[in-house]
Amino acid sequence: MESTHSNKSALMRLGIMVALGLALLTIVEYGVATGNLAASFLLIAMIALAKIVLILINFMHIGNIFQGEGAAE
Repeated sequence: MESTHSNKSALMRLGIMVALGLALLTIVEYGVATGNLAASFLLIAMIALAKIVLILINFMHIGNIFQGEGAAE
């Protein structure tokens, strides 16, 4: 029972950290989009790619596709 509680708490902490990271990246993305930077498109594309990777790995669990059966247990 203790193991399940600590596992849920660790997952919750990870989810909160990822959500805060996404929020921070969105704020930076907004700053880049509204600024007068010559390379703003490239920066926005890189930030968007980082956000996509965070979502795929942490919320969609895309890494489980490449693991064998029963590895997620």
